[in-house]
Amino acid sequence: MPKPIYEERYCLNSDCPNITFIPQRSDQKFCDTTCRTRYHFLKNRENDLTLYSDLQNLKRADGILKRLYANCLKKGIYAIPKEILEVENIPIESAIKMTNDPNKNRIHWYFNYGITPDGEKNIRILKKDK
Repeated sequence: MPKPIYEERYCLNSDCPNITFIPQRSDQKFCDTTCRTRYHFLKNRENDLTLYSDLQNLKRADGILKRLYANCLKKGIYAIPKEILEVENIPIESAIKMTNDPNKNRIHWYFNYGITPDGEKNIRILKKDK
């Protein structure tokens, strides 16, 4: 049986030096594996950057909570004002995990530290037990 001949197509990779190619298969969308790899790399790069950025923000928030927790222990402070979270730019809604304490308060956990409301205007910083 003779091999089918397909019409010339445009390579989906916008950086392709050839621009067009004659496919060997009916489902072929790229001229070669290099173009296919480059296309998917560029397509996924934005998603990877936002994922990396979110992870960095969570690590930064956990570091700030670690510092605040240590300062609270030194000074014997039980709770701090909520405004400190706004000043330190800690994203409450992007916590990794949320649990409830025995008093039914929501705890927003980052990596090793978490925050929970303590009254109307204050928060408590908690440390995970290892």
